Amino acid sequence: MATTVNEYHQLRETILHKRIVVELVGTAGVGKSTLFNVLINKKLPWIKGDDVPPVWRMSAARFYIKNITRMAPTLVRLMRNGDRLLTRRELAFMAILNGWHEVLQEKVNNGNKILLLDQGPISIIAYLTVWGPKSLFKSNMDGWWERVYTNFKQTMDMVIWLDTTDEIIINRINNRPQGHHLKGESYPVSSFWLSKYRLLYDQIVSNLINNNSHKIRVIRINSGEYSAQEIADKVLQEFSTTTSEIYQ
Repeated sequence: MATTVNEYHQLRETILHKRIVVELVGTAGVGKSTLFNVLINKKLPWIKGDDVPPVWRMSAARFYIKNITRMAPTLVRLMRNGDRLLTRRELAFMAILNGWHEVLQEKVNNGNKILLLDQGPISIIAYLTVWGPKSLFKSNMDGWWERVYTNFKQTMDMVIWLDTTDEIIINRINNRPQGHHLKGESYPVSSFWLSKYRLLYDQIVSNLINNNSHKIRVIRINSGEYSAQEIADKVLQEFSTTTSEIYQ
């Protein structure tokens, strides 16, 4: 059932003085972007969609220069590991993991109520783990990764984890216009990669919530059982519960 105007008002009153950062997580084809757009298109003043600092805009140049400079010793260690060079995308993702938590914290401290991330730190860590150079995960990089997890442990408040059956996901990937490395692949190959990503997300989320005094709420939803509107209504209710539990 769709959330009524009165229920929206009650949610607003509950959330109004709370501030949380939320990431939508899941494999391609589970409906993250669709859910993100449904929630943003509701035009609720206490929900703001956010994204990583855009590398193509001059306004973000300072962010990338600052964080790449900060990472200079880390990048030197990475080069000494003897693997391939980072791509520009991988370097940008490292800079994001190095300093985006500060940007997010500043935004919520300046009055944004709920920051909703379609692609957040969990997705970026997963990408680098699968596609990045192996040198990123040698022992001399452990300190940098520990700082990344520590920073986002204190920044993230909620994870909305969407998933459904392989059959539904593979069908969505094959029938949507966007390209993807699984598009047109055989079922066994696609199922293997989906399982790999699920396991990876589980490991990353576990690292974020374990031994963490700052409570991160993880909500799992089967996106094959509900419409995007129904999922959005469930998420709005979870926002209210999460803000009450985190800040009581």
